[in-house]
Amino acid sequence: MKKDIIPVIKDSIEISVDCLLNDGLLKDIPLVNTIHSISDICNTISDKLLFTKINKFLFELDIIPMVERIKLFEKLEQEPKLRQKISIYLLELFDKIDDENKAKMIFKVFQAYNDEIIDYEMFYRLNKVIKDISSIDISKVRNIKNEFNSKSSEKDLLNSFENINLIRVESNMDGNIYHRTEICKVFIQLNLDEI
Repeated sequence: MKKDIIPVIKDSIEISVDCLLNDGLLKDIPLVNTIHSISDICNTISDKLLFTKINKFLFELDIIPMVERIKLFEKLEQEPKLRQKISIYLLELFDKIDDENKAKMIFKVFQAYNDEIIDYEMFYRLNKVIKDISSIDISKVRNIKNEFNSKSSEKDLLNSFENINLIRVESNMDGNIYHRTEICKVFIQLNLDEI
């Protein structure tokens, strides 16, 4: 019974504080006003970071020749459901990526999809890798070899790459053999590691 009351009390306190802040009663207290201002700044910073990522993507779009841009928009116009799906997906992706330079990588994947170099499934999978890969590991993807590897210094990196589906691990008596996945091969083919 005690456990059931706690959430109700928490909600009541939150509602009361919200009402007091909106009415201005608590805003007059310096500490509360500072905390409220910091909350507003965090939202503003988050919005600015999202804007920067979208802007990088649009800048890349602006670089491609007008003929290719028209082709891209015509393709999206032919499939309204796909256009909406991709638009929403890209906005969510921009919000989740941790580095604004990843927006350039997303653009390269988008362009490869538009040029029919990759299909929608690969478009989705590559963008998931871009979202999940650590920015400091991007330049190391090309160094993945299809070979036996027992260096302990690389095990954390290889485990990370396995977790985001860039490599597949095959165990044998001598240790592990690391193989590039198809996603990794396309990642390298599109030079996503050279951003």
